[in-house]
Amino acid sequence: MKKKIMAMLCCAITLCFTATALSACGLSTEKVDNTPGVVNIVMMEAGYGTEFMDKWIEDFKKIPGNEDIKFTVKKDVQSTETATNALLDGDKNPYDLCFTGDIWYKKYVDKGQLADISDVVAGFDNPLRSELNGIITYKEKQWLVPWAYDPCGLIYNTDLLPEDKVPVTTDELLALVSDISDGKIESAKNVKPFVWAGDNAAAYWQYVTDIWWAQYEYLDSEYETGIDAYNNFWSLNDTDPDGYTVYQQPGLEKSYEVLQALFAQKTWHMNGSETKTHTDAQTDFLLNRAVMLPCGGWLENEMKEHYSDKKNYKMMKTPVISALGKELKLAGETATDAEHEKKLIAVVKAADAGKNAETIATESGVEKSKAEIVIAARNLSACIGVNHQAWIPSTTNALENAKKFLTYMGSDSAAKIFREYSNSTLPFEYKTLKLTASTPFQESMDVLHESCNFLFPQMLATPMRYKAGLQKFTNSPDVEKKIWAGELTAKSFVKGEYDYLTGKDGKWNFYYNQI
Repeated sequence: MKKKIMAMLCCAITLCFTATALSACGLSTEKVDNTPGVVNIVMMEAGYGTEFMDKWIEDFKKIPGNEDIKFTVKKDVQSTETATNALLDGDKNPYDLCFTGDIWYKKYVDKGQLADISDVVAGFDNPLRSELNGIITYKEKQWLVPWAYDPCGLIYNTDLLPEDKVPVTTDELLALVSDISDGKIESAKNVKPFVWAGDNAAAYWQYVTDIWWAQYEYLDSEYETGIDAYNNFWSLNDTDPDGYTVYQQPGLEKSYEVLQALFAQKTWHMNGSETKTHTDAQTDFLLNRAVMLPCGGWLENEMKEHYSDKKNYKMMKTPVISALGKELKLAGETATDAEHEKKLIAVVKAADAGKNAETIATESGVEKSKAEIVIAARNLSACIGVNHQAWIPSTTNALENAKKFLTYMGSDSAAKIFREYSNSTLPFEYKTLKLTASTPFQESMDVLHESCNFLFPQMLATPMRYKAGLQKFTNSPDVEKKIWAGELTAKSFVKGEYDYLTGKDGKWNFYYNQI
């Protein structure tokens, strides 16, 4: 599924950058130069833009000892395919450093096609975020570094939706969209609650459904946390012979029940959302035609060429799935669903105010352990950082210089440049640097960076996925569009995925026997 999402992101282009020669900094964007020591870069041309790379190179060359290092940069919409296809060329591979989408890197490590960059990771001025260690490590070495690290979720128009109306639970979200549709929100009259990109980015809805799924899995006694349950889905319970049981995680169906409810009323969505491209949907959102949009942190940079004056939007924390409060019986064993929901809202708002579980338990009468679950569920965010990968082919004839430049990415200076030119954040834990936010959108993302744990889609978690090819949802990869069209329900979707693997002629053994 990650490969599909990255293919969509690679198509997310609103501005085509013209290749120009920047001879003053030793940079050519016209062709590669296979002279030993020259660093030939191929990079993704997508939502985060490419200008930051030019600025990085200029800044890098100001460091004593780097002045004479030369670069070429190929800015490519299809950088992932370009770079991985070049690996097949062996010593004729022209690239020395690649900034791409997800390449499912372990299969290339097994073939000896990637350079070990453990020394780069150890040498960063600022360490990588700790949650990435297990993802970039294979065979006790590190092989890549994420190069963009933004939250994803629901983005809302701050002019149309007052802060006190931003939903904190899924029941509140459903009530809100109903009120907007009925004209009960004065600031959003005659505006649709949602717009989304059904043509090429319907999977952006997974930025919220995955969170609801993991939130609900905090109830599962088999796993310590909802994050563990979600990760075990990807790893198929560490490639267990019965790993297909992960497709029966109750949170998966519960999360899509919420999406099904959001899709039940077509009038809650801009007409034609199911056929809009991502840029169409983003344009409609920025023109105040919809209150909310599922998207990611690249939105601001991707649309700045035409809508740089638009500053009236933020990313919300994903609302907590209301089924969690009901199952926890937050308001007591004999309370009604409405009472559980009221208590859940109170606990979430207390958590947002910075109160800890002990204080919440004392003030609200909720058991401390249950308050801890709600706090953890509230502070989850989707992130596609692991889908943006920087790596070095093992055939490079500029290994030392490529490593030097990749190490530079962990500097304070690189972070400032990336924030300025991509309106975004790199995946490091900065020791002293405090990045400034110039827009409300950046501010909202910084809040998520500081307060949330991130979920990562991980095709790398088991060879059954990255080698044998078992996708996240193989039977219905376009599940969102099928639920919208009424072809699937949450229940039939989950059953279909499970039956695909275990039913008559089930494919589980087909995938399992390939590893």
